[in-house]
Formats: sequence, structure tokens, C-alpha cells
Amino acid sequence: MADKTIDAAKIILIDRWPGTAAPAIKIPEDGFLGTSHHNVTVAAYPLGTKLQVYCPGVAQHTGTTTTITDAPGFATFIYMKQTAQDASNTLAVKHIVALDNNAVPYEVTNEAATDIGAGFGPIAMALSAMTTASYGWYWCGGVCPVDYVEGLDGTYKGCTGLVIGPMSWADAGTAHVTYGEFAFDVPAADTQMHIGYALANGA
Repeated sequence: MADKTIDAAKIILIDRWPGTAAPAIKIPEDGFLGTSHHNVTVAAYPLGTKLQVYCPGVAQHTGTTTTITDAPGFATFIYMKQTAQDASNTLAVKHIVALDNNAVPYEVTNEAATDIGAGFGPIAMALSAMTTASYGWYWCGGVCPVDYVEGLDGTYKGCTGLVIGPMSWADAGTAHVTYGEFAFDVPAADTQMHIGYALANGA
């Protein structure tokens, strides 16, 4: 059962999608949620396009203690097509998406019934609600880019055994509208892909 959470500042995603960030493509002037290119029925960028950004992060100082509330570092976004979503827990910001089981690259779903299989394949995080069969941006690598998408801040769902170290992903157990059908998990031996690192134990 997925009964733990982890803060956004304690997550580092490993970009498992093919290709590298395109230096010749600029960050969208209206942001990654801009309506001319995100959640659109006609792709505004080639599928699989990646953009890398730097997040300055926010540190809070209290006496001799420094707390990182937004992690500094690089983050990567990827442009993909959302092809299926769970009817009860429709796609929303901070939902994990995985490859659709139709095995077409860059087509993703947040639904356990239509994914490639829990723990298998790369994942990304949704930036917003999206209409089925629409195109848009997802966070796929690096630190949580709260500086660019404020809605990504907060906590993420983790499975019972989530601890500091490598992460995989799994069915969340009890799905919910706020986190969807998937959650971060501890890799099961060599059978599950490492898709990130937890910098803190799940709480």
C-alpha cells in the first residue's frame, strides 16, 4: 500500500528517455504550461524534444541550520503525447506517467491498466491536467523544477518501503486523484528500472 510521501526537494529523477536536451531550442516564452504548446491536439515540438533548465532553488536559514525548500540544480523537461488516463483518477500535476502498453515511444499514460508494466520503462511527471491524446511537457530528469512549474512543489507518493537510495516506480496500491495510480518505490532486485534517487526516507 502506498502510504508514504517524499518532499519534492528530496527527489532526483534519472532521465531514462532517449536523446539529450536541445540547446538550439529556447525555453517557451509563456512557460512550460503555455497554451500554444502544452495540452494541445497538434504537437508544437517534435516528440521526445528535451529542454534543460537550471533551478536556483530556495534555502531557508534558521540560526546555524540551513534547510533547502526547493532543490538547486539542473532539471530536464520532455515533450510527449498523453494517450490514456485513468477514468477515476484523471491526469493531474505530480502524477507519474509511464509508457503506454502500445509500445510507441513518447506515448504515456497514468493508468495501471494501460501502462507497459509496473517498474518497467522510463517515467516522467505530469505538469498539469491534460486531455487524452494531447501533447505537452513533462519533468523527466534532475531536481524538481519548482522554479518553472510551481504546481510541482509539495509531496509525492511513495510505497511503504521507500527509503534513501535508488527509486523505481510501482502501482500505488490505493489510487487517488492527487497522485494517480503510480508511486515511487524501492527497486526489486534487477528486475525494475532505476528512475531516480530518494534523498530522504519516505515519511
